[in-house]
Amino acid sequence: MVSMSSDFSILSDNDDLPMGWELACIPEMIDIGGILSDGDWIESKDQDPEGNVRLIQLADIGVGKYLDKSNRFLTEEKAKQLNCTFLNEGDILIARMPDPLGRACLFPSNERKCVTVVDVCIIRSGNNGVNHRWLMHTINSPIVRNEIEIKASGTTRQRISKSNLSSIKLPIPPLNEQRRIVDKVEALMARSRKAKEALDAIPKLIEQFRQSVLAAAFRGDLTADWREQNPNIEPASVLLENNPQQKLFKEKNTNELPDPFPLPQEWV
Repeated sequence: MVSMSSDFSILSDNDDLPMGWELACIPEMIDIGGILSDGDWIESKDQDPEGNVRLIQLADIGVGKYLDKSNRFLTEEKAKQLNCTFLNEGDILIARMPDPLGRACLFPSNERKCVTVVDVCIIRSGNNGVNHRWLMHTINSPIVRNEIEIKASGTTRQRISKSNLSSIKLPIPPLNEQRRIVDKVEALMARSRKAKEALDAIPKLIEQFRQSVLAAAFRGDLTADWREQNPNIEPASVLLENNPQQKLFKEKNTNELPDPFPLPQEWV
């Protein structure tokens, strides 16, 4: 069972950790071939809508999901001139600004070369570093996000610096257990998405049902059994004949109108 406790705090003592786990900062988890870096300082003058390098922005970073919303580019020549870090598939991208602050996702494959802006932190775990999917989910966890909020700074808009992000200690399970955690987390999230999709479909189904019920009532389908059991009821024509407004209407509308659909017996 998944605990829904709201008491979120980073463990501060190895004695509190499950067996085989350790406390470490993100830089300690990165192996040869990995990086921990901010994105690049790319100004408007550096961009080119005809460029062949995609510029990934804060709007592209979702909570555990790459959103692919932006549409900015620069040339490869300019990217190399600025000494930009080109992204690899599987890199963890962390938004150092809201909203929400500290949200993280994995960078997917892209047919273009891509770089990112300075307010996005890039983590590449390297050859024998931690499981990148586990680290991404861990950064998105309430425990770490709460710590990021504590270490954020700024008056008008909060942000987390790379150095403060690097100072946060995370509880690290063994590599095999990291993989099992990822499998469990993503299986539960898939179930949650399916449940949400089912719930989102309910209002539409209710409206379709309401329309079907009203259409059936309008055709007389809902009371067909009742009419069979009550054959001697006064027909609607009597109701209309006794209505003085009906007579005036007939005098003004002498043309016979076509029936819009077949009527049940005794309807008019």
